[in-house]
Amino acid sequence: MFFGEYRHTLDPKGRVSIPGKLREVLVNRYQEVLMVTKDFDQCLVTYPLEEWSRILEKAKALPMTHPRVKSFNRHVIAPAMECPLDKQGRILIPPSLRTYAKLNKEVVLLGMDYKIEIWDYKRWKEKEEQINQSAEEISSDLASLGL
Repeated sequence: MFFGEYRHTLDPKGRVSIPGKLREVLVNRYQEVLMVTKDFDQCLVTYPLEEWSRILEKAKALPMTHPRVKSFNRHVIAPAMECPLDKQGRILIPPSLRTYAKLNKEVVLLGMDYKIEIWDYKRWKEKEEQINQSAEEISSDLASLGL
């Protein structure tokens, strides 16, 4: 499982180093390849191939004519790119995905159980502040969901 918040630098070629703790999980539990795609929060989300396959299977079971399913397929499934780790433990994020997430030099990687989010550092700080301002409401909603 992936956990932790890591601040890293995106190099001029669009590569980011996967932090050691996250890379260790990837290497020991999965293949050294991540599927990178868009998230609805204007960040990127990466999945090990095994987890990505589970998402695809679930997506296939949904009614393909449903407008939300179409939107999900167009926004998340279609732009996904396979990004293998290089010998230095980095992935190359394709330009179209970097543009979508407005990634600049400073990025944040968030280990989130079975996936890793990649945020532009400034945008993550803004999102984090929004979350902090809504903490009480979020806590209440999660309690009503059983967490």
